[in-house]
Amino acid sequence: MAGLWLTALAACFLILWGESQGLTIHTDRSRFNVTAGGDATFSVRPSVKVRSGNWGFKDKTIASWFGSSVDVDNAFTSRAELFLPNGSLLLKSVTTSDSGDYSVTMTPEVGDQQTATIALLVIDGPENIRIEPQGPVVADIGSRVTVTCSALSVPIGEFFWFLGTNKLQSGQAFTIRSLQAVDRGNYTCQVKNSRTKKSINQIVEITLRERLSPGGLSAGAIAGIAIGVIGGAAMVCGLVVWFVRNNMNRRAPPGRRAAEITAGRNNALTTDAESTSQTYENIPRMNKPKPPPDESSTYMRGSTRSSLILVHHQLDIQVVVINVHTMI
Repeated sequence: MAGLWLTALAACFLILWGESQGLTIHTDRSRFNVTAGGDATFSVRPSVKVRSGNWGFKDKTIASWFGSSVDVDNAFTSRAELFLPNGSLLLKSVTTSDSGDYSVTMTPEVGDQQTATIALLVIDGPENIRIEPQGPVVADIGSRVTVTCSALSVPIGEFFWFLGTNKLQSGQAFTIRSLQAVDRGNYTCQVKNSRTKKSINQIVEITLRERLSPGGLSAGAIAGIAIGVIGGAAMVCGLVVWFVRNNMNRRAPPGRRAAEITAGRNNALTTDAESTSQTYENIPRMNKPKPPPDESSTYMRGSTRSSLILVHHQLDIQVVVINVHTMI
């Protein structure tokens, strides 16, 4: 009788001990970071032997097992690998979209199932930098100008603003409270990722809006019109001067033109006569031609207009006909 009581007590103790020694899932870490493109290992160790389990991410099942049979979801076939009997998971070539909470659920051979969660953060960037509004940013003098920089970066990047090589401030937003002429230029937004040690830059131009004249024209337009008007006036003036001079030459009085022509002929006649006399002097006496007859000779009569002067130049004889008005 006493032996039966001892056996019963031992059985109760074993049952209570088994319940107190239920399934516990141990993890190496509750969260960890992996650089984009790397592999993420989710290490777990169940406290007791399990007969089944599964891994899930964002309401999707990555892989599951029952005994020694493993099933990997089609979306993760090329990237996921499950290790038994512990049930650890390897996820290859992670991207920023893989960041989040991963949960593993295990069912022991005896007792209730348990779940553990591990958070993954995939660090990457910065990339896809953008400045709003997009440049060039044109504003009135004295106005307030604000530009904002953004970029994809995990963890969130650090933002810095530069004008040329001068560092102005940090932060995503940059503001000029009262825009002046000296504020014009190219501003650079730089984003740095402290984990990846990468940085990326983007430039935006900030400039002044040209003021319009009362007629609605900018200073540059007015200057262009002024230059065009001055150039046109100079061209018209030159054409007028040329036209007047040309007309004056064409409309000279006939008497003046005749006098100029007569003077020119007389000069030519005098020059030819001098040349002729010199030529006659140089010709030997034997070959010297006879002088032309005088005005009383019959050779000069019979015509009020006759001409013939022989000019001899170094054995070459040229005949020049000159009109001579002779009153007989």
